[in-house]
Amino acid sequence: MGPLTSSPPRSDATPATQARLQAIFERARASFADNLSTIEAAVSDLEAGALDESSRRAAERAAHRLAGAAGTVGFPEATTPARRLEDAFADDEVVPDKVDLLETYAAALRRILFGNDLPETETPAAQEAQEPRPTTWMLAVHAAGGLDAQIREAATSWGVGVTHDQWAADIAAAVVDLAEPEGEGLIRSYAARQPPVPIVALASTASPTDRHVASRAGASLVLSRTAPPVDVVAAVESLARHHRHDKFRILAVDDDPVMLAALPAVLAAEHIEVITLEDSRKFWAMLEHTAPDLVVLDLDMPHLDGIALCRMVRTDPRWSTLPVLFLSVRTDAAAVDSVFAAGADDYVSKPLVASEVRARIRNRLDRIAWFRKLADTDSLTGLVNRRRLEADFDRLCALARRHHQPLALALLDIDHFKRVNDAHGHDVGDLVLRHLSDRLTAEFRGQDVVARWGGEEIAILTFGMSGPDANRRLTGILESIRNTPLVPGERLRTSLSISCSAGVAELGLHGEDLRTLIRAADSALYRAKREGRARVLDAEGQTRASPITPSPEQPQLLPSVEPTVRTYYATLVERERLDATGHGRLERVRTQELLTRTLPAAPARILDVGGGTGVYAAWLAEAGYDVHLIDVIPEHVSAALNDGAAFTAALGDARHLDEPDDSAEAVMMLGPLYHLLDRNDRVQALREARRVLRPGGTLAAAVISRHAALLAYASRGELDPGRRDLALATLGHGQHDPQLGFTTAFFHTPDEALSEFRVAGFHDVHVRAIEGPMWTAVKTCTDPTHQDALVESALICARALENDPAMLAASAHLLVTAQA
Repeated sequence: MGPLTSSPPRSDATPATQARLQAIFERARASFADNLSTIEAAVSDLEAGALDESSRRAAERAAHRLAGAAGTVGFPEATTPARRLEDAFADDEVVPDKVDLLETYAAALRRILFGNDLPETETPAAQEAQEPRPTTWMLAVHAAGGLDAQIREAATSWGVGVTHDQWAADIAAAVVDLAEPEGEGLIRSYAARQPPVPIVALASTASPTDRHVASRAGASLVLSRTAPPVDVVAAVESLARHHRHDKFRILAVDDDPVMLAALPAVLAAEHIEVITLEDSRKFWAMLEHTAPDLVVLDLDMPHLDGIALCRMVRTDPRWSTLPVLFLSVRTDAAAVDSVFAAGADDYVSKPLVASEVRARIRNRLDRIAWFRKLADTDSLTGLVNRRRLEADFDRLCALARRHHQPLALALLDIDHFKRVNDAHGHDVGDLVLRHLSDRLTAEFRGQDVVARWGGEEIAILTFGMSGPDANRRLTGILESIRNTPLVPGERLRTSLSISCSAGVAELGLHGEDLRTLIRAADSALYRAKREGRARVLDAEGQTRASPITPSPEQPQLLPSVEPTVRTYYATLVERERLDATGHGRLERVRTQELLTRTLPAAPARILDVGGGTGVYAAWLAEAGYDVHLIDVIPEHVSAALNDGAAFTAALGDARHLDEPDDSAEAVMMLGPLYHLLDRNDRVQALREARRVLRPGGTLAAAVISRHAALLAYASRGELDPGRRDLALATLGHGQHDPQLGFTTAFFHTPDEALSEFRVAGFHDVHVRAIEGPMWTAVKTCTDPTHQDALVESALICARALENDPAMLAASAHLLVTAQA
């Protein structure tokens, strides 16, 4: 059989799927050829009696890949000889007598895949030139003048594709300039899609009038046309991530890039986003980042196989119910039993049959959709329920603070609703509630949320609107409802008019959390009823949150912190660690060196977020800086204030800084990022730092290297089976186990740190090694007479190698610097 174009069509694949799979094979021809060459070389070595363990394993892996991938992309006949080769090379001692048979299988594979001609292997540069850079999602941009090119450039740098075709099918979000002809019509067009496309509208002033026009048309967010393009892209990225509607997300992990390309092709007709991962060691970080609805795992992978990954998922309470589907060429009973014993939900054999994969995945996702609807929706009105509103409030609150947008909450109910039930019956009362819910849902769009709070009370979150703006808009809507009676029908004998009363509160003016805003809006609603009903009133007074202060009498005001972190730092004296130990001195000297080169000149104002007891704050204050320390541990703040240093200190949370916008020239975060286990919390902390920084200000943040735990124990010769497994697990997913010492933490790879800073909107991001590769030698040195010389040598290495990409991961800590 010749190339894919001459193979018979697959009966289960649509013509469109066939075309996609054929394109994948054409791109993967060189990869297939490399795998075949690896097998043929191993057969030749076997015949010569020179097959070593490395070549045997490589041949087994190459045959495994061909067994799964070749059949999937249109060569089902290749599966059998590839499996035979895999089984043969899986034996630790391959019998030389099998050479003739293995040559036959290898020749069969060559004939099936390439005829009798092995294609020339393309160079990586040639492959890269053929394939466009992959993009994470597609953004439609409609902006006037040079703004279009600026946004396009910013989006491209983020790995976001850009189109000007409003009818493109794969648009995930849109930017529409109201200065464009038919700008409002474009917004309506995107909002009317199913599912709707989230839209950022650009306006000359972003005034209440602009916001009203854009939000009525369906925009989710209104920004000024003068906003930096990177901020526009960051806002759209945030909306696109949360505005998924019924589009499900799958994380597929397989070490074979051909299989990773084939799965999205097979599922292209479904409304499913497929995220692929080739390196299983990065699984946990990708899981946290993408929050998928379903995970697809290959059974056999290097480093961490599918069984290990599945067990990790099942033992974590956050992910224990996540559906897991396995793909494998192995169909023996032992393999299948091991998959389900690990906690898998389903199993599909390779090569993939497109119709089977689609059906099994769709069945799982349909069940998820059904349970989500039951969990999030009020069955009577179709509105989201209180539980969902609470989750949406947290998201919109973060979005409002990040992009400096107002957020208002209205609480309304139907006037004299008991009279409706008494006079017309509860069936009509239900009808009235549904009618009101439908009208409100039709009027509030974009990021606005309409939810049933309880009884006849309905809560509305209006994103991008101040309290007075929300009041005016709601007043007009309720007046329209009052003047539009319900007409007689099957259950309603006479026409019926209703009126509503409402109270409105605004985030920041009347409260900083949902509970406080509900209380303020409810108080305004009560006043509206006392004053005659059928009206909307604003909440009274302004109650901006006071700075948090440590107080034993008010523990509920303390920022949240992991108990293990609190316990650890309650007994640690940071100053002693940095002064009395060799590796502590190495860390301190290098940190001060890097900060000296990074921070603006004194007397710049610096926020030392997570500054502990003030080791670096005191050093900077002595150098003439205006330093304010913020820390989440009350004992740290007390110690810092009692130290007599020339800086101020307060209790606070890196994720919610009680500091004005644009109020600091620099922010230091030398601790918080590795104590925030959730990626969203880390990004939120970075965005808070960016908010308080003046334009062009500097952020310097420390992270712990992903490799630190493994290197620390290996250098001491203490990698017993228990520590080895924990250290390797940290290497795979970044979650550090306190059993290894230190405390609960997240350890970064350099790429993860770069990604989080860029997602938070920073630019000119650089990662530098702090201690460098010799820190383990310093840490394990027990000879005091030799330690000073060892520290000096380590400093020389650290300075020379601080920017070397190949050596970054060998350092215990990394310093990430960036500009706002």
